[in-house]
Amino acid sequence: FAVSVQNARLYAEQVDVADQLREVDRLKSEFLASMSHELRTPLNSIIGYAEVLLDGIDGPLTGDMEEDVAAIHESGRHLLSLVNDVLDLAKIEAGQMDLALERVRLYDVVEEVAATSRVLLKGKSVDLILDVPEDLPDVRADLLRLRQIVGNLLANAAKFTDEGTITLRAGIYERDPRWLLVSCADTGIGIASEKLQVIFDRFRQVDQSYSRRAGGTGLGLSITRQLIQMHGGVLWVDSVPGAGSTFYFTVPIAAPDEN
Repeated sequence: FAVSVQNARLYAEQVDVADQLREVDRLKSEFLASMSHELRTPLNSIIGYAEVLLDGIDGPLTGDMEEDVAAIHESGRHLLSLVNDVLDLAKIEAGQMDLALERVRLYDVVEEVAATSRVLLKGKSVDLILDVPEDLPDVRADLLRLRQIVGNLLANAAKFTDEGTITLRAGIYERDPRWLLVSCADTGIGIASEKLQVIFDRFRQVDQSYSRRAGGTGLGLSITRQLIQMHGGVLWVDSVPGAGSTFYFTVPIAAPDEN
């Protein structure tokens, strides 16, 4: 009897500790969401004023001044990107991120995101190849978040690829025609088999020494996977160290009568 009472007491204590930890985690997520939101306002002001100066609206800049302001602008944009990652993660973990699902033409999304992502390949001997048919069925997705998913995968490929190609493909998923299968293949450094799963964990990156040079928080793939899962899809990766990686994800095809 005494053992049963002791076990019951220990179980109750474990439940209480688990409840406390969940509350602490919830408060942490709310704090991160609040702080990230507050940081975005001054950062946007810094970026905006830097753009005003670079556009010459307040008068011409000397060569050295323009170089300094350009550095401020670039650093501000980079910091804003990091803050946005933290904000997205906090929203997802706090259950505060809602998707605005609609009919979306994947071809248009890929063309738009690729155009802005080419700057990431500046100075590298890397060709960006798009193989996305224009006549693919529309998908049911949140347009903003689908752009973010594709952009994150291209940015990740660009970060770890110094030469060769990055190829973005899409088509009907052969295993289930209710879905489109999208892939992003690179000829970068690749990923060791034992690290294929941890790369989707928060703050984890494939190669810490390489990542320190390339930058980033290690949140991009974690956020991407969770956004894909919120759409009902899955994300996975195949890779060969030294030969490159291919990330795949599925996104649902919109029903014919769906707006």
